[in-house]
Amino acid sequence: MIFTEAIDTETAAAGDRIRAKLPDAIRDQVSKAVLVPKGAEVTARIGRIERFSGPPTSVRMLVKLESVTVGGKLVPLVATKTSADEPLVAREAGQRGPHELRQRIPLGSFSSLVNSSLGLFEFRNVKPNFVIKSGLESTWTTAEPEPQRPSSP
Repeated sequence: MIFTEAIDTETAAAGDRIRAKLPDAIRDQVSKAVLVPKGAEVTARIGRIERFSGPPTSVRMLVKLESVTVGGKLVPLVATKTSADEPLVAREAGQRGPHELRQRIPLGSFSSLVNSSLGLFEFRNVKPNFVIKSGLESTWTTAEPEPQRPSSP
């Protein structure tokens, strides 16, 4: 997921929508058919944001992916961790060239989260008026939505 808008951490709040896009297509694991094209619009929400005045000053933000636009329709998007110890990693914008190394920014770990569908972003040693720039890329693993259970009469 690549953020397509900046997030002002001074004014951002739980429930705020985050707009993003897919850096790569989502493919069927077996047939490799494209299920969601590269560049599709993703909608996520801030689940929680915490600011720590430090020193050092830091910001923690929990994000939940909600939907992706496919063929003009919003489709629920479920993403989870691949392993409890695998950190969520972001990359600096503008470093997607074929021969360039991406600068990896460790953002935290899912291991402390009860809900594995939330991504923890942690920014350390930042200024009090820190703005998360658009173009920040993070890695998620998509999953099939859980089947709806019929409601009891």
